[in-house]
Amino acid sequence: MTSSGASPFALASELTWRGEARLAAASQGSLYIIPASGQHVIRFVVASGECEEIDLPRASAQHSAHALFVDPHAGLSLLVATRGGENIYVHRSRSRVIGKMKGVVVTAMAWLRPDGPASRAADGPREVLICSSSGAIYEAVIEPQRTRYLKQLLVLSPARPIHGVQVELLAASSQEERRVFVMVATATRCYEFVGGPSFESLFAEYKGATLAFVEARNTRPALAHLFPL
Repeated sequence: MTSSGASPFALASELTWRGEARLAAASQGSLYIIPASGQHVIRFVVASGECEEIDLPRASAQHSAHALFVDPHAGLSLLVATRGGENIYVHRSRSRVIGKMKGVVVTAMAWLRPDGPASRAADGPREVLICSSSGAIYEAVIEPQRTRYLKQLLVLSPARPIHGVQVELLAASSQEERRVFVMVATATRCYEFVGGPSFESLFAEYKGATLAFVEARNTRPALAHLFPL
């Protein structure tokens, strides 16, 4: 359902901000995503005033959304994470449950920049890193119609919820020489991982090892975010 007459903010006030809905909202530039209920999310484009209500799969009604993760590169894709471990992938105006991720409570996510022309890459497969409340890190390749690939790469020890993840691809002359930098943050610790060329080979180097970390000296959750120089 699309509406351009009423103010999107007025519509949001009417349909959302009930119960736990106010705890899950996301923005990317002039794009805002807010859950209206267990069955819908509302997408605003502030510049144009366009407001669209997107239906979610019926099965999601039993779980409330606790986090939304928006693709920062095109703004066309979204992961709706619920407290019950049901995860919904939204692309443009369509949505589907990611069956392979059932039971995974997603707490952080990083979207890699897609390859190729922007117009074509926006609707193609998306490579992501997904982190969970149990301290697990997953690699996934998600398409609008299916989840092509999902693999658990590492679990923090001791296990604790991951609140932030950031990925940087380091300059390389070829895909085979690609190096990747990953930072993840829990409530009190930041971990750094460097390797490549794939995420699987990167994290394989750290399995069974004692992970180095930086301990935060405050009680507020740490956030993993990198700022370009």
